[in-house]
Amino acid sequence: MLIFAILRSSVLVSKTEYDAAESLPLNPVLQPVGLVYSGLKLHLTIFPKTICQGKHVVSIIGERHEDCKRIAQRLRRRIGLLANLCRLAKIEQGCTGLAKQQSRRSTPEDASTQAADEANKYRSVHSRKTQNMNRLNFGFRTVWFGLVLSFSCVSSTLAQKDAFDRDALMVKDSVVLRSGSQLFGTVQSEGVDDEGRKYIIFQTDDGGLLKLDLARMVFRNRVRKIDEIDREYNQHISRLEDTPDAHWELYEWCGNQPSGSVRFKDQRQFHLERIMELDPNDDIAKRKLGYQYLREQDRWVPEERYHQSLGYERRGTSWAPMKQRDVDRRHDLVESAEGDRKAAFRVWSKEASKPNPNVAALRADLFRICDATAVPIIFNAAREEKSPAIRALFIEAIGRVPTQVALNALCVFAIEDQVADNRDRALALLSQDHFNKPTAVAVLATYLASESNVYVRRAAFGIGELGDAGSTLALVNALVTTHLVKPAGQAGRIQTGVGTDGNVNGLSLGGDTKPVMRDIPNPEVVNALKKISKQDFGFDALAWQNWFISNHTHYDVKVRR
Repeated sequence: MLIFAILRSSVLVSKTEYDAAESLPLNPVLQPVGLVYSGLKLHLTIFPKTICQGKHVVSIIGERHEDCKRIAQRLRRRIGLLANLCRLAKIEQGCTGLAKQQSRRSTPEDASTQAADEANKYRSVHSRKTQNMNRLNFGFRTVWFGLVLSFSCVSSTLAQKDAFDRDALMVKDSVVLRSGSQLFGTVQSEGVDDEGRKYIIFQTDDGGLLKLDLARMVFRNRVRKIDEIDREYNQHISRLEDTPDAHWELYEWCGNQPSGSVRFKDQRQFHLERIMELDPNDDIAKRKLGYQYLREQDRWVPEERYHQSLGYERRGTSWAPMKQRDVDRRHDLVESAEGDRKAAFRVWSKEASKPNPNVAALRADLFRICDATAVPIIFNAAREEKSPAIRALFIEAIGRVPTQVALNALCVFAIEDQVADNRDRALALLSQDHFNKPTAVAVLATYLASESNVYVRRAAFGIGELGDAGSTLALVNALVTTHLVKPAGQAGRIQTGVGTDGNVNGLSLGGDTKPVMRDIPNPEVVNALKKISKQDFGFDALAWQNWFISNHTHYDVKVRR
């Protein structure tokens, strides 16, 4: 559906002049809102300028965009004074042409006399048409002025009688158009046209009649007709007393109906607002409207203003801190960047899985992809990668990123990687200037308490290579660690047991023994302590502790005079 409006300061054209200018077979029907022409599956309405701020309004409503556009273009060219001027120009041209033809057949004096007579006759005919059109315009203007004046008087009378618009609260039939707009009025009738299409005749609130194709013009056949509950509400609102008690009673009635809080949502909102206007001290109505009481200021404020005073804003159906928006925006940017890195890394992985790949190109592309956002992605891929060479590329790429996440990843590789070259490469990258050595040593020191003795020895070796004294006490505590060890059994030996009655009552094979806890000395810890302290106390934990205390304790001595 297309609604097209034209504004032009001109006189109102009549039906005869409109047909003469446009040659359209239109059927005029007089409606309370104006002169309506129905035809070509569209509705055309011309509103006089008495109610349109001194300008004519022509609206076209039709099913096809092409029909409305064509009619609108014709109206632009020929409506009102423009059509009259064109018609006068044709009359003058016809008079001139007739004079020229007569001049060829008779004497100049006779030709001029006949041309003047014909011109006078055309002018007199057009003058009578113009007078009739002016009378018709005056009649329309008078009728519209009377309607407007009557409407104004009735409106002023109703305004004096009621303080609110009862008609606006009444429930009416509604139609949702495909454009998204919604019409309110009355469904007059329904039917099926010659082509088998369903349609409805809908009368709007202003009195206009519309023929709406349900398939082409109505959104998903969303036509709602009022039912008995709606009619009962209309009866209540027509005789409602404008008092707080009456509005409360109708508010409760609406809520008690089936789905009343939804179907009468606007009406219930109005009744609460009207109650608050009539009784400003009604706290229940204020709370239902969302008002909150500020004790500090001793006044009621709307819910939105109340939450804003606390630093909150509405987000959807709840309230969230105003600064949360910036946090969410940054989070969305990070997620978007992660998505881009994942897509780029998937392309890189496909290239790396091809036979005989270009190692130099893969190395350059991986270094380009790997940044602070891509480090977790590459780290997870490295944990699942089986090729030591590919893992070495991942370790080198992560070592180029100066972040705490990259440092933690390198510490994991330095301890848990199965290949010694990769572990050594990770330790070498941790010693770079853009990494904090004390932080790296603190991360490695967490492995000194691991259940795996292998991880304990690798962590001690890494701390010794980095050479930081911050984890001396952690090393001292890891000189001898306790671990669950499964002792080796005696393979091939069968153990049996004989009962008092001489029968064999037990049979076991060697090696099937339970794990036991054992204290295991760690030489790598001693070597790390030697590198850090330049001392050698072996596995004597007490001596190492005394040395550390004597060399790393600062005394603040205040001398009194």
